[in-house]
Amino acid sequence: MGDELKIRYRIRQRARELRQHLTDAEAILWSKLQRKQLSRYRFQRQYAIGSFIADFTCRSAKLVVEL
Repeated sequence: MGDELKIRYRIRQRARELRQHLTDAEAILWSKLQRKQLSRYRFQRQYAIGSFIADFTCRSAKLVVEL
């Protein structure tokens, strides 16, 4: 496995870990964003973008929310 693939794998693993351990602020915001409660927009949490992990993303609106 090349170095780049190892890095991507580690980032994805870390994003999974972060999804399991939300901070209080993230939990409150996620309770409002999940299941398209905010109009028609679908949000994802702890989404890997390149070598970064965004707290929340809405791909259709090209929006990233960091807490």
